[in-house]
Amino acid sequence: MAISMQTAFTTEIDDVDDALEELFSQISFDALQQNSLAVVNCYYDFFETGIYSALVEKLPFDVVGCTSMASATQNDLGQYRLNLTILTSDDVSFATAVTKPLVDEHYAKTIAAGFDEARAALGKEPTMLLTFFPMSFTLSASDMLSALDTACKEAPVFGSLPSGINMNYDGCRTFLNDDVHTDALVLALFSGNFEPRFTVTHIPDRNIRQGRFTVTESEGCVLRKVNDTPVLDYLNSLGLYLSAENRTTIPFILYPSGSHNPVATAVYAINDDGSLLLGAPAPIGMMMAIGEIDSEGILSTGQDNLDALLKDDKSRGVLLTPCITRYIMLAPNQDDEMVAVNASLYDKMPYALHYAGGEVCPIKGADGRWHNQFHNFSLPVCVF
Repeated sequence: MAISMQTAFTTEIDDVDDALEELFSQISFDALQQNSLAVVNCYYDFFETGIYSALVEKLPFDVVGCTSMASATQNDLGQYRLNLTILTSDDVSFATAVTKPLVDEHYAKTIAAGFDEARAALGKEPTMLLTFFPMSFTLSASDMLSALDTACKEAPVFGSLPSGINMNYDGCRTFLNDDVHTDALVLALFSGNFEPRFTVTHIPDRNIRQGRFTVTESEGCVLRKVNDTPVLDYLNSLGLYLSAENRTTIPFILYPSGSHNPVATAVYAINDDGSLLLGAPAPIGMMMAIGEIDSEGILSTGQDNLDALLKDDKSRGVLLTPCITRYIMLAPNQDDEMVAVNASLYDKMPYALHYAGGEVCPIKGADGRWHNQFHNFSLPVCVF
């Protein structure tokens, strides 16, 4: 077995000693192999009470991760939690890095420098990358991913953006050990004899409106006009009125040229000129549609992914990074997706789930190769 996976959790958010005792009682440290990496996803308050820092101090290997509004592991799920996942192997090596802040037009060089640092520590080309991108409303995650894709020579990239304590994304952090950031990319490179597998589901076909439209003016991830009409005006003609309050709940379905897989993306900002900052590029000529997200669609697509996963008898550990909008839109039964995941996986294989502010998961192209892609509204899965 190339990679083994152990998981633990705590809901103790105030007492450091009690929290560490609860976490470490669930880990078999004697079973850890030569190389290990810890992945933490937690509610923001675990930083303020010192529990995260104490955990980093006690663990003898690197810790990477991001904040999350809600998370789940075997037989426990909810909001005010800390997930600890330990990946361990004799055959797979790990190396980590955190970039300098991604705050200006030189972000691509900054990302490349961070990757080069981790690549030098690894000493070989990575088999895959586990990543935690910063939450930004000026720089699209898709552009950050594109820069990383170039640097890593298209090695598969899986990961997420953080989610925070509310839908204003307050409290979003990425971290490598005690290096905690609002604006930096955290990288973990894996190299060895293993083949990670990826699946992703998002919006069911029945939840995609009839009537596609065409991008006629755009720049990267900034969408200005569709069907030769300012995009907000076009949406208004469909009875859709986009605002700061509802922008993350209306899926835009993109149909990339040469791909069999449509991509769901969200609006990250409504610019002063009426253009939209999307989570993915919208090149001129691309076809688009509008989707709808509801509880039935969330649960049905999630179950489709779980059913496929359970047919994979090679699965020895699973990371799941569903979109935070799925959690919000399940209200008042917000835990339903996590309940379904736990019911399917808890006695089958180790798993760790955290809700993400944006999702990174490769998809298979028509050429049969993995192509790195940024998603929204989705349930991505990485299988070890």
